[in-house]
Amino acid sequence: MERKPFRFKQFSVSDHRSAMKVNTDGVLLGAWASLPDSGTVLDIGTGSGIIALIMAQKGAEKVIAIDIHEASAIEAAQNFKDSRWNDKLQSRWISFHGFIQSNTQTFSAIVCNPPFFAKSLLSGDPEKNLVKHEQQLGFTSLMEGVSNRLSADGSFACIIPSNRSEELEQIASSLFLFCHRKTGVIPKAGKPVFRVMFEFRGFEPLTRQENCLIIRDLNNNYTPEYKKLTKEFYLEF
Repeated sequence: MERKPFRFKQFSVSDHRSAMKVNTDGVLLGAWASLPDSGTVLDIGTGSGIIALIMAQKGAEKVIAIDIHEASAIEAAQNFKDSRWNDKLQSRWISFHGFIQSNTQTFSAIVCNPPFFAKSLLSGDPEKNLVKHEQQLGFTSLMEGVSNRLSADGSFACIIPSNRSEELEQIASSLFLFCHRKTGVIPKAGKPVFRVMFEFRGFEPLTRQENCLIIRDLNNNYTPEYKKLTKEFYLEF
């Protein structure tokens, strides 16, 4: 049975064919990521296209969204076609490695909600393994590709589990990518950080911004900070 489309304030997203479903991580990253003044945004592992659509709503000139999973790329293309930003959005069925090998384009911003299960047991679903486990795109390969395709003043934003944040920063530093912003995501007041959002650039920051974002308070209500970040997208806000 097909799932009903997720409806946001300015677009809808179908994800029944995508291996990566619409989730809080994707919405958070899209809302949090910096928008370049001009140029093209690259969305690596777009899934249903949710992050690309958010970047388009925020005013991106052009967004190229790629995915190694064919059905996801096809579904993202349909979601883009059905949106008001059809002329700005492009979906391609291709791996990140294949993409960077096939062209030399650089990007003003790159966004990615990457596969991050490195040591976990694989599931019985090969499609989920493809998008959630590092079989095809590990952190080192990802960051090497980003360092080669990010423009001189461009930014790379990603969201990962907190227990792998130090590893990612070390890899980035070895490639001369420097953290300018870092936000720890807390699911509920009193709980520990479970996700970290990073913004890297190819030059050192004058000051590094670090903070935490709590999604729900002790009464299980959405916090004002979370609402402020996502209010342009979620219907309920």
